[in-house]
Amino acid sequence: MVSADQKTALGDEQKVLSAHPETVAHTPWLQESWAGLLARRQGGRLGHGLLFQGRLSLGLTELVDTFARLLL
Repeated sequence: MVSADQKTALGDEQKVLSAHPETVAHTPWLQESWAGLLARRQGGRLGHGLLFQGRLSLGLTELVDTFARLLL
């Protein structure tokens, strides 16, 4: 069964992704990272700081920006 907090989190995720669909849809190589971030958020296991590292032009900045919008 899905808790009220999980429903809220899923709703927030859908709102952010509908506003920025290009983030995950056009970066399939980042979907595993995205899923990990969402799992940590939904499980209440986000650290005090996250470090993202990768090559330029791979979509990492968009992923981080979208995740930040989701948290706010």
